Amino acid sequence: MPTISSGSLSNKLIIALAICLPVVPVAADYFGPATRARWMLAQAANEFDRGNVDKAQVLLEAAYAKSPDLIEDKDFLRQVDRIEGDGQADGTSNLLTTLLEEKMRRIKDPVDRAETALLFSNLLSNRKQFDKAIRVLSENLPPQAQRTPTQNNQIAYMRALAGTDLELALSEIDTAIATTENDSLLDTKGWVLHRMGRNEEALETMDKSLAKLMESWSADSFLSTCLTKMNELQSQAGQQASEKPKGWGLEALLEEFPQFARRLPQIIDMHATLRYHRMRICEALGKTDQVHDEAAWIHAFSRKELDELY
Repeated sequence: MPTISSGSLSNKLIIALAICLPVVPVAADYFGPATRARWMLAQAANEFDRGNVDKAQVLLEAAYAKSPDLIEDKDFLRQVDRIEGDGQADGTSNLLTTLLEEKMRRIKDPVDRAETALLFSNLLSNRKQFDKAIRVLSENLPPQAQRTPTQNNQIAYMRALAGTDLELALSEIDTAIATTENDSLLDTKGWVLHRMGRNEEALETMDKSLAKLMESWSADSFLSTCLTKMNELQSQAGQQASEKPKGWGLEALLEEFPQFARRLPQIIDMHATLRYHRMRICEALGKTDQVHDEAAWIHAFSRKELDELY
């Protein structure tokens, strides 16, 4: 779409469209489908901000149908991510998948396609659309033997979350671990084994993953300090820990280390996911005390509910 100067009639019209003047639809159609699509995009944002999520979703889909070139517009993609990622959005919409697949088709370089597929699979996974994430990865990653450890880890983890092709997932994660072994890859393998019902092996692998994670935290001066503080907080709370609000330990850490307010929650969430996996494996094995310990850790240091950790 050509650049429009700030003083032009078209730009003034778009501003008017954003505040939903009643003459907008007719005027927008007069100025062409691209302008009409941008009006719909602005209206979708307005509807979402008012809490009308389903209506915002319908407007997004209509805007894309009106002007498919919106796929190159970062603002459009941001709006799709924001609206379709909302918990109230209609789960039957295929707009995000349609956009991702079209975007992938436009990328010619196979290396770039593979890297983009990893990013897109994360977007789909965040919406619990694991089967779609697997399809995007399967269609755009190189063959298993030629993948990076990260690529094999990602597709194996998506298969574990979906509960499909678990033998293949185990082969993929073993291929990744043969190249490099870290807490993330071992966590994936442990979760694959759990989904296969091989819980004794899963717990052994998950304990190895947790040991690797503690090793890496201990090697980092800041994370080592955090780890010591976390242990102190749990020890001081004792039996009263369960009575404290969700995430009480994390809030105490952020109060102690305000300079890491952005970094720390994300790091701890990755730790919490591993703890959640270990808790579920212990639950399957009937190890009640360990289930309690992992649940207490998650309650203290993660803001997420259990169904958000996967």
